[in-house]
Amino acid sequence: MDSMNQKLAAGVGWMVLLRFVLRILGLISTVILARLLTPEDFGVVALAMVFIAVIEILGTFSFDMALIQNQEANRHHYNAVWTLEVIKGVTSGFLVWIFAEYISVYFGEPRLVPILHCWTLILIMDGLRNVGVVAFRKEMNFNKEFQYQLIIKIGAFIVTVFLAWQTRNYWALVLGTLAGRTIGLVASYALHPYRPRFSLVKMNEIVSFS
Repeated sequence: MDSMNQKLAAGVGWMVLLRFVLRILGLISTVILARLLTPEDFGVVALAMVFIAVIEILGTFSFDMALIQNQEANRHHYNAVWTLEVIKGVTSGFLVWIFAEYISVYFGEPRLVPILHCWTLILIMDGLRNVGVVAFRKEMNFNKEFQYQLIIKIGAFIVTVFLAWQTRNYWALVLGTLAGRTIGLVASYALHPYRPRFSLVKMNEIVSFS
């Protein structure tokens, strides 16, 4: 019991620290980008995010929670979740790519097409993330979760600010996000040794939970 309490206390500490650091980085990023980019740059990306948010809401499932709450989760469960995440990522990316032109016409903003097409890569990479990182939360290994989330945020921060400084346009926001997700994808495999494979075993169990 004492060991469990210590893990919980340490976990809370790591998560509080993570939230604090992310907020500070977010604040610094906002201040810098506000000086380098125009309101129009933020606006065109915000329009794209309206559609992306709808797609992500429609594709919200509790696959991670199915692993975290299942105390008997094994390799088959992890592989099933990874397979479902890949399917979700590819499907979401496909929908965004297909509807990009229509969204552009609806908002009367032709710049939305390349932005949304680029975002399909982000959605697909999210699906390819190593499902093993879910074990960080499941096993209350929050220092690893801290490292993982921080690497993503710092990577996105550096690339976004650098591109904003160099280009002074909205692509800094898009490519910065893409860079952050790419770094997150690589980090997920670097920080956890698990190597997922496509599998349909236990998929019905995961879907039923979600």
